[in-house]
Amino acid sequence: MKEKKPSAEIIKGPWKKTINTPTEDQLIKAEQLAFCDEISHSCLMAVITILVENGIDATEKSFIKDITFITEAITALILKSNDMHHPLQVIMDMTTALEIDPDNTPHCEMDYHTVDDMISSYNSVMEPPDDIG
Repeated sequence: MKEKKPSAEIIKGPWKKTINTPTEDQLIKAEQLAFCDEISHSCLMAVITILVENGIDATEKSFIKDITFITEAITALILKSNDMHHPLQVIMDMTTALEIDPDNTPHCEMDYHTVDDMISSYNSVMEPPDDIG
């Protein structure tokens, strides 16, 4: 006679299936993000084309890192203009100084002292001291 092998226990229950349907606000935000991403991509393609046409080597690793930063800065600008947040917005606000001339003409400059201070602060926290004894 053959022995019956025990089978796996199957637990039957009234399991409820939940479907996560995005809300209207989530759909609107997704559309806005896609639109911003499309603009950012178009800007990136234009910038890369201009740089390559003017002899910049786009195959270097440093180029890829630098263009990524530029892309994220453009994305931050686009998101900010659409009342959305990007982490670079804070850095951009901290490191640029906007001045308005008496004739109401805006001028903006990079505040290199603030950039140097930020780098020094980062290095003091992230790099171990040289005199570990």
